[in-house]
Amino acid sequence: MTDTKLFIEKLCEEFPDMSNDILDEDILDIFSLQIGVFRSYTQEAIDGGDFEKVDRYFNFLDPYLKNIYQKPSSTISASKIENSIVLSYIGKLDFKNYPKSKCVSKIQKGLQDYYDDSISQDDKLIK
Repeated sequence: MTDTKLFIEKLCEEFPDMSNDILDEDILDIFSLQIGVFRSYTQEAIDGGDFEKVDRYFNFLDPYLKNIYQKPSSTISASKIENSIVLSYIGKLDFKNYPKSKCVSKIQKGLQDYYDDSISQDDKLIK
């Protein structure tokens, strides 16, 4: 089983209320779209003020974000899961209605450090 399929399996086990939408035949095996469904549930929880649920979602993701909590180097390459979480999930969430929790603050700081270090190591961006 691929890492992405295992991730989706664990996601659906942890949050069975969203599994029908995540496993919809129109997006089955399109990982970034499945992550988009997870993002929609998260955004709904943020907008509805259900911060306990939002924290549960972020805590589920925490083990998959190990590279954003450390300085990237040329030997570290982000996994497909990590890329999708950063680009299709966190990068598209609107946090304006969400008070800063420790979990979100940790993710946001890690992402900023990750982006800053990645850009400083990317010769094309520097030129």
